[in-house]
Amino acid sequence: MGRAVGGGVLAGLALSLGGCGSQFASDFERDFERVVARVSGETYGAVAVSDQTQDWRIYWDAVSPEDASRRALAESEHASCRVLVDFGPSECGTVALGPDGFFGGVGRTGPEAESNARASCSAGGADCKVAPAACNS
Repeated sequence: MGRAVGGGVLAGLALSLGGCGSQFASDFERDFERVVARVSGETYGAVAVSDQTQDWRIYWDAVSPEDASRRALAESEHASCRVLVDFGPSECGTVALGPDGFFGGVGRTGPEAESNARASCSAGGADCKVAPAACNS
């Protein structure tokens, strides 16, 4: 079972599932996939964003990179969502939002991913909001 989190505009960094979110798979299917991913030792994540609505989703602990991307997009109900960044085994990923749009960050730890997203976002001196990173098992 992978995990998902997301929200709207990053103001306040509320990690609510409101806005764009839908049930993707049954609890049984998610539990089974989680067992498979953990046994394999290789889990993957993806960050999906909508530039149009400023909604975002982070999905992690998926069984493959394709599964992570598919599920991050499925968590969003907006057709405008796209995968911004993906991250692999033992990596963390997050998203930052600034005046110039969304920026992704990947790192070996949550703070490193957050720092990388912040650095990419504020390259032009912009004030950026960064979501807490999600890390693969």
